[in-house]
Amino acid sequence: MWTNASDYFGNNARLSKWYLDLGFGKLRQPVDHYDWRDLSGVAVVNAYYHQLKNLVVMPAGILQGVFFHKDRPKPNPNYTLQLPLKSYLNYGSIAYVSGHEIIHGFDDGGRQYDQKGNLRNWWDASTDTLYKQKADCFINQYANFTVKEVGQHLNGINTQGENIADNGGVIQSYRAYQNYVRKNGVELPLPALNLSPDQLFWVSSAVQYCSKATDQYLALQVMTDSHSPSRQRVNGVVSNSEDFSRLFNCPLGAPMNPVDNENWSQTL
Repeated sequence: MWTNASDYFGNNARLSKWYLDLGFGKLRQPVDHYDWRDLSGVAVVNAYYHQLKNLVVMPAGILQGVFFHKDRPKPNPNYTLQLPLKSYLNYGSIAYVSGHEIIHGFDDGGRQYDQKGNLRNWWDASTDTLYKQKADCFINQYANFTVKEVGQHLNGINTQGENIADNGGVIQSYRAYQNYVRKNGVELPLPALNLSPDQLFWVSSAVQYCSKATDQYLALQVMTDSHSPSRQRVNGVVSNSEDFSRLFNCPLGAPMNPVDNENWSQTL
């Protein structure tokens, strides 16, 4: 495929044709589960579970910034103080994202594909019944959340898969961080913040969802998106966590520690 620096429309048309030809060229050919051209671009700030490949995809675009850094927090060259690695920031962000995507391999979508990416339901009847019972709890919980800016309730059915992945992902990433601490010792907190490393894990898990949206966008998101809006996405997860309530001293019955929460996911 050739490009022309002064032909933006033509470049897009040629790229679209190339990709379309690539897809049609695979008809009646053996399936290649590891063709990298089927994956999203490396600069995309996103992660996802690829059912046909049984693969968690983490493009380079998400392996930076607020999500991940090998020396996080990155030292400021203007300061003489060199901060040691704070793993709780990475565990609260990129490990949480990883856990979220792994959960998708075991939800009502992932159940349809086996370990080789073939279309095959590998759940038995008892697993299906138990999953639906527990999923109903999340459906009811999130359906009671109101997006105050637009006066609408969330669609608990449409968002159940992502909500379950959020809850399961953060639990697994927090467990992973606790295992890290047991092996490597307790880390130092961030300076100037009166928060423990464990509390900062939960702060890190929420920071990635900081956003600002118009009322029109929120209304459209409630109607069409499989993800809950950022505020409800964060609050739904932490209100289901006994660890969060304990670490932040949330009394029983408080908004972040309701009497009826879905902490069954602690048993994942």
